[in-house]
Amino acid sequence: MTVDSNSNLSFFQIAGIHGAPYIPYDGAGVQHVEPTPEFLGYCSHASVLFPTWHRPYMALIEQELQRVALDIAQRYTNFKEDWVDAAIQLRFPYWDWSSTARPPRELYTQPKLTVALPPLGQSDEIDNPFLLYRFQQKPADFPSPFVLPAWNSVTHRYGKVNASTGVVEDDIEALERALSDNGLKNRRDGTGRLLLSNTIATWEPFSNDNQGRFPEAAPNSLEKLHGNIHWFLGGGGGRGHLSSPPVAAFDPFFFIHHSQTDRLLALWMAMHPDAWVTASKENKGTWTIQAGGAVDATTPLTPFYCTGDGQFWSSEDLQAPTDGLFGYSYPDFDGIVDWSDKVAVQNKIRAHIEALYPFAASVKLWLAFDAGASQSLCPPLPPTAATAAIPAYYCYEAARAVLAWSAHITVKKFALRGSFSVSVFLGDPPSDPEDYAASPNFVGDYAAFAHPTPERCANCTRIGDITVGGEVELTRVIVERAEVASLHPDEVVPYLRRELCWRVWTGSGPAVHPAQVEELQIDVSATPHYLADEGEVVVGEPVVYHEVTRGLPGGCRHSD
Repeated sequence: MTVDSNSNLSFFQIAGIHGAPYIPYDGAGVQHVEPTPEFLGYCSHASVLFPTWHRPYMALIEQELQRVALDIAQRYTNFKEDWVDAAIQLRFPYWDWSSTARPPRELYTQPKLTVALPPLGQSDEIDNPFLLYRFQQKPADFPSPFVLPAWNSVTHRYGKVNASTGVVEDDIEALERALSDNGLKNRRDGTGRLLLSNTIATWEPFSNDNQGRFPEAAPNSLEKLHGNIHWFLGGGGGRGHLSSPPVAAFDPFFFIHHSQTDRLLALWMAMHPDAWVTASKENKGTWTIQAGGAVDATTPLTPFYCTGDGQFWSSEDLQAPTDGLFGYSYPDFDGIVDWSDKVAVQNKIRAHIEALYPFAASVKLWLAFDAGASQSLCPPLPPTAATAAIPAYYCYEAARAVLAWSAHITVKKFALRGSFSVSVFLGDPPSDPEDYAASPNFVGDYAAFAHPTPERCANCTRIGDITVGGEVELTRVIVERAEVASLHPDEVVPYLRRELCWRVWTGSGPAVHPAQVEELQIDVSATPHYLADEGEVVVGEPVVYHEVTRGLPGGCRHSD
């Protein structure tokens, strides 16, 4: 972080790859493609390249972390070999935001950390590298407010200007309210479903939150889960760097967040070894990919070189959960030796995922709630039932299958000129948007991780203003509240019509009226979940109940 910011290996330059300050990195794509009139960074979002582009990005920051650590280790005179060995084994940490509501508190509250410094290992204090990044230069092309004098010295989370001093102060209490236990439960639900559901077994629905290619009631994506963390850690539009795409990577938490995103990619890959990047289009374009241009597994992941002769990594180079390519793995894969035995790997990883992010266990709880409330009016599904064998709607066997209810959010990504959140509640929401996530009625949300100045590139509004969205799982909260007799539509539809509501917020000011948000639509679906003999869950096709939200601002627009 103290390396000269003009160096390609400085934190400033590496963070700038993601977006601002809109300069080419290490000569990658100096002649930018047309018709993109202005550089918007190299990163791919709402794209099939989203997961794989970020993988060599994480490898780059880890590579530089280890290089600096080895340099420091060589300066010790006491126990030098131990320090060098520790540096060799050092890898960048991840925060499992699907298992814990918040990162370790000291990372975002303590200005200083005590460490053993070379050459003798004496204890002393250093700046906490995860607390903030201090800019050596003041970039002129950061979006507002991050370009303003009060904001351009260090990165912020939930920042607000002190009216008396004019200094931006971070509101830690607001951050901790936003990273609520309710939000954690929803992330855990979503992660288990993402990794284990048979409806997210192909690349496109898994990889990104572009909803334009999918039918209504599409499931969650890796990018949707990741976008919510950007929102909650940064604080929303204009309050924190992490929630604004052009400057997000300057917050050091960006990298512990994306290391977790890469870990979830690795777990999904282990469960779906034959699924990989499919051909698609890059909607908004990047420095090296034309807006609307074709992309696939061979597309260069610029600006990340894999050889000294100018060749870039591509997704097809990365088609293994962990194989030593970048010299790292995850504890989840400890004990796996034979990756060629795909079934054995899947069985081991499925049990591991289920223990961390329960999916089948959740279905069992829903079945227990539903027991006796519904009677089978048709034969039970066979234990070997495949996805296609489960009808879209059927009178289900109460002991083996249950309907899971979800709210599906779709919206134009650039509807509000920057990032925004659509929060879903069962019951009345708080009057103050700051308290949304901490409310006992909060169920979950979808956060659009959007550029605040799309006019930098005309294609961001012409081509790139795509429809994005995600799913908020409702069943857990319905069951916990036990305000319905069963999960049958006759019970749940009127309950949701009465209790379900949503709010839109940009992170500052009052909530935005849903009618003012372009193409916002909230739909509700019920999806059969069948518990097979092996303990696995087979998910059927959703049925959308338009009547739950029809006629409400931001609700269903279908007339049928």
